[in-house]
Amino acid sequence: MSSLEKIPEIDQLEDLEDEEPETEKEKDPNPPTGRDTGRVTDRDKGAVSKKPGTKFDPSLMIINEHKRNKMVVAAIDFGTAYSGYAYSLKHDFEIKPLRIMTNHWTVKGSGSMSLKAPTSILLNPDQKFHAFGYEADQRYTELAQKGLGSEWYYFQKFKMKLQGNMDVTRKRMLEDIEGKQVPAHTIFAMSINFLKMEILKSLTKHSGYTIEDVHFIITIPAVWTDAAKQFMREAALEAGIPGDNLSLAYESEVAAVYCRHLPKKMLVGLRGRDLLQSFNKGRKFMVLDLGGGTCDISVMEVVNDGNIEHIRKATGGAWGGGKVNEEFSVFLNKIFGEDVVTQCWAENPSEYLEMVRAFEIKKRKICKETTDEVPFKIPAELRMLLKLKTGFELEEVIRETKYNGKVIVKGDKILIDPNVFREFFKKTIDSIIKHMKEIFEENSGRHIATILLVGGFTESPLVREAVREAFPNMMIITPKEPSMAVLKGAVLFGQNPECICSRICKSTYGIRIARPFIDGIHRDEYKVLVDGKYYCKNLFQVFFAVDQKTKIGETFRYPIHNSYESEIRQDLRKEPKITEIYISDDPHPLYITDSNCKKHGEIIMEPPGGLWPEKFSGFVEMEIAGTEIVGRFVNKQNGETNMIYLDFLS
Repeated sequence: MSSLEKIPEIDQLEDLEDEEPETEKEKDPNPPTGRDTGRVTDRDKGAVSKKPGTKFDPSLMIINEHKRNKMVVAAIDFGTAYSGYAYSLKHDFEIKPLRIMTNHWTVKGSGSMSLKAPTSILLNPDQKFHAFGYEADQRYTELAQKGLGSEWYYFQKFKMKLQGNMDVTRKRMLEDIEGKQVPAHTIFAMSINFLKMEILKSLTKHSGYTIEDVHFIITIPAVWTDAAKQFMREAALEAGIPGDNLSLAYESEVAAVYCRHLPKKMLVGLRGRDLLQSFNKGRKFMVLDLGGGTCDISVMEVVNDGNIEHIRKATGGAWGGGKVNEEFSVFLNKIFGEDVVTQCWAENPSEYLEMVRAFEIKKRKICKETTDEVPFKIPAELRMLLKLKTGFELEEVIRETKYNGKVIVKGDKILIDPNVFREFFKKTIDSIIKHMKEIFEENSGRHIATILLVGGFTESPLVREAVREAFPNMMIITPKEPSMAVLKGAVLFGQNPECICSRICKSTYGIRIARPFIDGIHRDEYKVLVDGKYYCKNLFQVFFAVDQKTKIGETFRYPIHNSYESEIRQDLRKEPKITEIYISDDPHPLYITDSNCKKHGEIIMEPPGGLWPEKFSGFVEMEIAGTEIVGRFVNKQNGETNMIYLDFLS
């Protein structure tokens, strides 16, 4: 039986313009679930077409031969706190996969080098790009000290604005450090463009390659919504990365790819032959990806040929290293007062940046066994403002707080009791451990033998110690450069995308349809009469179900029929056909109006050649293409295929 013969027929796709259904013969009174659908695999099907009204082509190309044949794979790790890039040449990868080039950023004023730069961007008063990373930090502090900072636009750690269920739209605005607003799309696009240009400069200088020779990979959290993913893709397109050259990759899974490639000497926590055993066929492992903003947790299994598949949908939360910084800020506010701290940082941003960098260093040093006080230099301006606001010296203020005897003033420093310092980590670490334990109690968490710790926040000894204490029987592995695991793993993934062979659906996806009405089965309020026949509208037709394992390239098809023969429908031949996409956390939703269902996006089908045939029959094909979903419309009359646009942004 062919793959098409396995696909159940859908009796009616409701016309959203006039509720005139397109019908087929009833096959089953109950809407099929995603697990009942037939699927085909065809990995090399083009991109979606341009959406009406947009100024660039939001193509959602899967990783096909066109991308695979690029001479260079370049990855951009766009992090909450720090960002960077890396790349490898195709011929180098074939000989030595870990031959990956990275950039070394200079920290001005200190003479030190860093593999990543702060995710900071500075725009001039005309909202034109000026600088990114350490240069943006340095330039802004110089401007602020001259009293010119308020005329410029300075943004930090803005990636979190796409996190979770936040309202992600094309019109979303970002506030800079002083509250001035700029479109979020502009900030993301400028940042990506800067990193893209740095990659091209390096390639041109050393190899002479151009942008057309590069397959770009941009990493994203696995917990991101479809809207957030689309936002990032469109920002990259605006930044000048061709859609056919661009793929998105989940941070946690590419980090696992990186760890699989590393020799034992570059991994911490291994004993004897455990490395080989951890990645044997059938072995399950958890990836704990802790960055500056988020914690992403994925559960995976090694399958044939050493490839990896997900066995549980990725989950997590805003439990990154930035939360520890927030707790430190709360600590300062309790001592000095929020108004004093705010005024000090506004007038002396260089002191603020210096303290943040110092705190980052302390975060990576303190451990469970630390007994010495943690010293911190306190800006003279901060102490002076405290005296002006309260009339008291710092020592007197501390004596009246709960930190009396635990925070000591010594010269221009405060000495923080290590137990107080460790408290900055407690809420975040407790949240991470709690979520991990919940996963291990699930069916998918059984028989997990290994935990991979990756991401910059795992450089904290307190984090690693907490995981080891909570799960003493687990094999816990950390690469020696955990902050680079995502970046370098993304390069390896781009060179061999088949290494991730399946993922788990985070939600149930489907559309609204109508079927012939069945008394006693369907709701009376949804009964409608069309052409002498009763239908039940608002039924939820499932594409892919929540927690369903989907192979990369798997496809769901549904038939679509329409007629524009009547004179009153002639004008509609020029209009795109729009079908709403719905999601649910229920694997078998019945109606799109159920409380656990909501509109998620739209399928937009442009008329072929600008004009729909007066009568046509065909099918829409939805495909799991890497980290995104793509769609096609196939006309049965002539066999022509037209790409369709899936829009999750408003």
